[in-house]
Amino acid sequence: METSPARQRYPLLGLILGVALLLPMLTFPLHTDHATFLRGGQALVSGGTLYVDFIDVKPPMIYMLYAIPAAIAGADPLGVRLFDLLWQGAALAVLLAALTNGGVDRRTSSVIAVVYSLMYVSVHANNTAHAEGWMSLPLAVLLWLLILPNRRWYHDAMAGASIAMIILLKYTLGIVAPALAMVVLTTRSHTLRTVLSWSVWTVLAMLLLLTPLVRPGFLDGWSEVSAYLAVYAGYPEMSAAVVRGWLKTMGLLAGDTISVAVIVTASIAIMQYLLQPSRGSKHMWTTWTTWSVALVLGLLATVVLERRFSIYQLERVYLPLSILAGIGLSAVYDLWKQAGATARVLLSGVALVLAVLSPLPRFANITLLAARSLTDSHVYDTYFSERGPDAVDYHAMRDVLQYLGASVYPQQHVMLMSITAASLAPYLPTTTPSIFGDSHLYLGTGARALWRKRAAAELERSEYVIIDSADRHPVVNLHDRSSLESVQQDAMFATILAKQFRVDTVIGPYHLFRRHTP
Repeated sequence: METSPARQRYPLLGLILGVALLLPMLTFPLHTDHATFLRGGQALVSGGTLYVDFIDVKPPMIYMLYAIPAAIAGADPLGVRLFDLLWQGAALAVLLAALTNGGVDRRTSSVIAVVYSLMYVSVHANNTAHAEGWMSLPLAVLLWLLILPNRRWYHDAMAGASIAMIILLKYTLGIVAPALAMVVLTTRSHTLRTVLSWSVWTVLAMLLLLTPLVRPGFLDGWSEVSAYLAVYAGYPEMSAAVVRGWLKTMGLLAGDTISVAVIVTASIAIMQYLLQPSRGSKHMWTTWTTWSVALVLGLLATVVLERRFSIYQLERVYLPLSILAGIGLSAVYDLWKQAGATARVLLSGVALVLAVLSPLPRFANITLLAARSLTDSHVYDTYFSERGPDAVDYHAMRDVLQYLGASVYPQQHVMLMSITAASLAPYLPTTTPSIFGDSHLYLGTGARALWRKRAAAELERSEYVIIDSADRHPVVNLHDRSSLESVQQDAMFATILAKQFRVDTVIGPYHLFRRHTP
């Protein structure tokens, strides 16, 4: 760096506020993806082989992390949510240490922590606890290592382990490695040797992390997943219409999910950097702005590379974006302090508008919902079941569990054929769980022949089969059929179902078939 950062006091209040804002997460239920990740974690805890005894298409690290709450709390949603809270709290603690060591004042650091927590909680139950959100801790560690003045070999090992963890959470997130390499090479306290050392440790860390997973069948299973992803990654095909759709979606997500206020304040930080780089006590703002912009641009590029635009996909930029927004807010506050009375009134009005267009209103609603859930166990079922025509019927899912609980012996197998109701799977009253994350793995366009064969074998040993008639999910299936429609149009599955099962009951969109005894 050009100058040594001024020593700052650790912003403990910022950490306390940031963690306090995360507390509503403890009431969140598990959504479809969470249930799938948890089942992958349970399979690892029970000694199973990933991609063989449990088949899904995410990289290994998300299942390895979910194995921790699975081992401690089983299928209890509180276990996952508490782990998420501790993980994000640790990320905030490390980030604040990095900012403190990097010369950022306590006020700005505290604002950054508050902005990050508000952004994260405000994506609500469906979109927290994903791989994109859990890259926050290893990324914070990397930022802390970048600012560390006296590094030892074990710091390079920590950097390698952090990069490896990010890559194994989601392969495309590995773009942080070249982004950070550029940062390293433009920072006087680092050299090309640092980049090479981090690279070597990254490879070693990946090998170390993967070693416990390498059991008979693991590599073949991983190869099947890679072949499936090769089909999945090619959708949708690039065209002008697709690009226009992406830009429209990104605009909506930026303005609504991330919020206008965060975008505006982050832009203020960038404009300040471009037009009037900070000097004196604020000189470190320039460094952090540069790093954050590099990370935001690199991580946004991975969203485009994946061709998937959903709320949780954008969480990968939340940490560097919160740094920019925090710097921008501090700059606005400094301007307010220096302004005259009339200008202060004007700036206060602008601040009020930004507050309305910030994550604060959504956070308030989420907090109220969390408070209601403490006395009403069905409040989230109602909330998520009434979110538009494509909402999943959570009340019906609860009724399915109640019906099966009175009809199925634990040793009998229950097969769930659904995408959007996969959150049922960990709670089905059977001691023989399915090996599949959800039904797109054997009913989707990219379904592997081996997976279809194993799904057919599972169907033939099932006592009950739950088939969803409303889970049309083109982005995942690469077709517009529900699981029930797909089974009916698939000769192999339709034949088994017709010969061996009869309809037992229908609960909402869920058709329950029971094995027929002649």
